[in-house]
Amino acid sequence: MGSIFFNSGMDIYEIRLKNARALACQSDSLAQFAEKIDRAPTQVSRFMGKNPTKNIGPSIARHIEEACGKARGWMDSLHEISNVEPITIPAMMQNRLIPLISHVQAGAFCEAIDNFQPGDAEEWLPCPVKVGKHAYALRVKGDSMTSPIAGQLSYPEGSLIYIDPDREPDIGSRVIAKLIDSNEVTFKVYTEDGGKKYLKPINPQYPTIELTEGTHICGVIVGSFRAE
Repeated sequence: MGSIFFNSGMDIYEIRLKNARALACQSDSLAQFAEKIDRAPTQVSRFMGKNPTKNIGPSIARHIEEACGKARGWMDSLHEISNVEPITIPAMMQNRLIPLISHVQAGAFCEAIDNFQPGDAEEWLPCPVKVGKHAYALRVKGDSMTSPIAGQLSYPEGSLIYIDPDREPDIGSRVIAKLIDSNEVTFKVYTEDGGKKYLKPINPQYPTIELTEGTHICGVIVGSFRAE
């Protein structure tokens, strides 16, 4: 069967690709969009990445529509969609604000978790994901979590990270930890090797830290944001 062309000069596959990419722009990354539509990032990259190798057929088009709350057939028509449309916060989360605090405050917070009061934070930020009642945000300092490899997940200095102290870390989780005798916290990747636990930077110029007795993981990063 040949391609179906519309008045725009675009065939249906080009239209679906344009719409899918516009919807993906409302997520922080292609990986996050892949999670939203319940598909593997490698599969999503094949049909809507930089150089797609497959077309978006009717089956996946209907699936994307359902996952993104669009009407059946929406993917098959051209739409004016801003690629800077803000992420929609679910109604149950619209009044959920979390405190942006200092690294020193976060270190104290690790010792005795308590809810922050309005005057305790630098500012209060809306949180677009479901988090526990003790969640807070930090601003990244330094470049130990900045990747030198293009395209790799990276957290440049100044990025905002959202932390949930009530979430247990898995291997590969980005975590906040307080080191022995430190008044502040460190941001690293939690790993295990040979029965030992480590805090690993993304930037290879920095050393990996072994988790020893007294080192406390304070929370798991559940999201990040970097202003352009």
